[in-house]
Amino acid sequence: MKLEDMKKLHLVTLSGGGDVYHKLVGPKTFEFISSEWSSPDGSNSYDEIIPEEVKEEIQCLSGETSDDSIHITIGSFDNDRAIQLDGKDFDSATQAVKWAVKSGVELGEEYDGCVY
Repeated sequence: MKLEDMKKLHLVTLSGGGDVYHKLVGPKTFEFISSEWSSPDGSNSYDEIIPEEVKEEIQCLSGETSDDSIHITIGSFDNDRAIQLDGKDFDSATQAVKWAVKSGVELGEEYDGCVY
């Protein structure tokens, strides 16, 4: 997968304790962040396997190799995913939008979450 192959990215903004983080993530990553809770054994937390297509997007956007799983909890599973999954980082939402326009990338949905 190459960055040129991803024509639509999503903005994730995480804030808390005076810090704000902005990153663009691919469509499969955003879909994974937004997916429903599905604990395999009914527990309140578990280590969730990261799908291969999500790991490929993370590698493409951030240059980082993703772990195979992330730890999520029932009360904040989407936010847990948003925090732990890498993307293309920016210092501000404005920088992310400018980069997207310059790169010919359409911006899709946004996710606003917390840093804790």
